[in-house]
Amino acid sequence: MKVGKLVLKKKYMSVSKETMKKIEGKLRRPVHIAYIARYIVKLPVDETRELLQQLIKSDIIEESGYARDFYVLKSQS
Repeated sequence: MKVGKLVLKKKYMSVSKETMKKIEGKLRRPVHIAYIARYIVKLPVDETRELLQQLIKSDIIEESGYARDFYVLKSQS
């Protein structure tokens, strides 16, 4: 099933290069999941949460240590 620029399949999400650039550009500072869902990936919050979990497993982002449901790029050090 195609939704916007994301391709959703059972237990698998593929993120387009354009969406990844947006995520990498915005998540340099902690961003709340509602903002990510509404303005960056344009998906419902539950689908966005699944997408973010995939990116966490891939070591691209992490949940911010400051507050729950805020996400930030993982530091490269």
